[in-house]
Amino acid sequence: MSNFDTDLLATNFYFLISKNDCILTGKDVTVLLCIILIGGGRKTMTTELESMAERHTGVREGKVIAVCYSPQLINGVGKEVHDSGEITTWGIPGDKHYGETRVSRGRTMPNNRPITVLGVEGVRGACERLGIEAIPAGGLGENLSVEGLGDLSDVQPGDELHVRSADGEAGPALKVFKQNDPCSNLQVYHKMMVKELFGKRGLLCTVLREGTVRVGDTVELVRGGAEA
Repeated sequence: MSNFDTDLLATNFYFLISKNDCILTGKDVTVLLCIILIGGGRKTMTTELESMAERHTGVREGKVIAVCYSPQLINGVGKEVHDSGEITTWGIPGDKHYGETRVSRGRTMPNNRPITVLGVEGVRGACERLGIEAIPAGGLGENLSVEGLGDLSDVQPGDELHVRSADGEAGPALKVFKQNDPCSNLQVYHKMMVKELFGKRGLLCTVLREGTVRVGDTVELVRGGAEA
């Protein structure tokens, strides 16, 4: 297929979706994107279509590559890596941030965002830009290190993360409370790490459904809490 053909297809696809003139299934979207990518359509149009496809299906997927928790922080920021963990309403038992309450700026308040999720693409990119060695899993104090969801900078409060085991069994479900702002403790890795990870340090989450999370589990990012 020529570049002209794929550009024309991309343009028509853009028009149909943006004007709501048709309803496509997730499979339809995937097939059309493959045609455009293989045919060599314009990169900017393809990027736009990928974004539209996600909005259309409402879900994107990644994998848990590490479960992290420890009673004390390593170097003031990191946590120990485990193969699995029990996510409860108040966090993961045995974790420093587990409990019914938390302390922030000297005030005690409900622990309404006990689980931290990190997109490893964000920290990998930061380390590459700074020219330093990769930060190991758990190194940013996250509870879940996830690969495949991107740097999570586009995730909004109210979006949800649904964990599913390898055999398809539903696991924990989390609701995004807010982005996890990087703190000065991250300067242990590089003096510019706070700036590099702003908006990319991960997510602070409320627990909607308790359960076990394991390395290798699938994580679905569901926009606006739509049904996964």
